[in-house]
Amino acid sequence: YEVFKQIEEVIPFPQKELEIKFGNYTQLEELCYQRLNIIYEEEIPEKIMTRVKEELKTVEKKEYSSAFLIYYKIAVFLKENGYCYSVKGLMGYSYIAFLLGISETDAIATTYFIKEYELPIGTYLSAGSAKGWGFIFVLSERVRKKVKEMLSNLPEFRAMVLCDCDNNENFYNYILFPTGSNLDEYTPLKYSASGELSTELGLDTVMKEGIISFYIDNRVEIIDKIEENKAISNRNQLTYIEQLDDKVLDKLDLSLFSEEANNIKTKAKPVTFMDLVKINGFLQGTGVWEDNAEKLVEQGFLLQDIPSEREDVFLYLVKLGINNENSFKIAERVRKGKGIKSSNEIRQQLEEHNAPLWFVEFCESAKYLYSAFNSMQDVMMEYKITYYYLYEVDEFRRAI
Repeated sequence: YEVFKQIEEVIPFPQKELEIKFGNYTQLEELCYQRLNIIYEEEIPEKIMTRVKEELKTVEKKEYSSAFLIYYKIAVFLKENGYCYSVKGLMGYSYIAFLLGISETDAIATTYFIKEYELPIGTYLSAGSAKGWGFIFVLSERVRKKVKEMLSNLPEFRAMVLCDCDNNENFYNYILFPTGSNLDEYTPLKYSASGELSTELGLDTVMKEGIISFYIDNRVEIIDKIEENKAISNRNQLTYIEQLDDKVLDKLDLSLFSEEANNIKTKAKPVTFMDLVKINGFLQGTGVWEDNAEKLVEQGFLLQDIPSEREDVFLYLVKLGINNENSFKIAERVRKGKGIKSSNEIRQQLEEHNAPLWFVEFCESAKYLYSAFNSMQDVMMEYKITYYYLYEVDEFRRAI
């Protein structure tokens, strides 16, 4: 025991977080207001200014400026080179992401045929829910390598380390190490099967920010091949949708939607873009369609009135009169499949606000709810694929 007391405690990898510094808050703020002045030449609407100020305040408080500016750098690189991509993740909801050109979905103006559906990230932020800001860039394998090379060559960064244990065949999570950092102080390093510098520690073990995530999507691979061959770059997403508005609902099932999606489509009879987003939510969720929303459709409920994603639950609760914070907490519980009947507090709130039985049963049966923003990106990609399926047939066939 005496010998034991003399042994110093050894911590092989100290619990320290990397400090990522890329630009500053002032730069981020200036970029946002420059874009606002371009969009609104005369006067910026009060609703827009309130939303932007709210988001910027949260970004400054949470010290997310560097993260936004890194994602902005990636988005600029992708657009300048004409690479096809989309984004997923909580950050995509933000109006700041739209102003920076990272996301093409305007969460306030609700473009692309999305009527009266404001993505509630502003409300989420006010409820104190911004715990994990992040983006997942959905792109091709070829472009992933080019983005990695671009970031690795920036003077602000020393290395990009692959989190090997967190990756599957299509997912890549990287830790950005700033210039001057000693990699060995943070994590054990090795080389992955593909020859990349990597770590087997999970993301949460190493750090909370400075993570760049990529997802390789075969649909993007197809579009990337077509546009590379045809040298078609910087095609605006709205172009695809404007040209497909009257055809896409009939044609999407002929291309890449699954048999299950077409079965839901037959029953649900979608007529709008947001109806397709709903269907995608049914598909991506667990316990959402079969023996749940399916029954509501059979009972005559309109598709627009049936929840399919976590935001639908949140917005419905707010509509009932439950405050934002509690609505968020309940929606998160439903999203994770924890149900609501086991909580006396939640049951009491729902009873006080006259929540209908069908809604309570839906929330209790759902095991996992998908994100509406992510679902929008999925359907947008289907629109792009369908555009080529219909109008660039030869190129489409050569790419698949």
